[in-house]
Amino acid sequence: MFTFVKRFKLMAIRTLYGNALRDPASPLPLSQAIYSNSGVRHATDTFTVLATDNAGSVFYLAKVPSHAIILPSFCDHAALTGGSFSWGLYDARGVVTAVPAALGAAASYASAAVKYINTLAPANKMKRVWELLNLTQDPGRDFVVALTQTVDVSAGGAVFANLQWIEGR
Repeated sequence: MFTFVKRFKLMAIRTLYGNALRDPASPLPLSQAIYSNSGVRHATDTFTVLATDNAGSVFYLAKVPSHAIILPSFCDHAALTGGSFSWGLYDARGVVTAVPAALGAAASYASAAVKYINTLAPANKMKRVWELLNLTQDPGRDFVVALTQTVDVSAGGAVFANLQWIEGR
């Protein structure tokens, strides 16, 4: 004679709190203002990439404070035949080493499309600008977000960019 035993998978119901709302029972301090009730800022601009622009050309979009968190932003562009670009961070003073692909590695802009500016891994999306630059502490100053051409284009066109960031401390 056979005996059948029914097995059940153990499951759990959890309550999780994000950065914007701490567990009220937690002894940790309240949420930081940058994660809730903080101001979102943005910069919007359109610039033209010419067929004569070579790899290494840099198109500066906006200054952002070192304590800012870059939100997923976008750019809408014409077909820039053969072109490839990266979104990165630069120090206007030239003291901190630039990271030309800090917000997005080289992506093809060969056909017209809308692309995200902040294409970081999820674990890095909530890092502040100074952390993306691999600094050990916040220097308390502005850095520049820019589009860097990594491959020559054979046909130019317009690029519309909308950059958004949280500016809280």
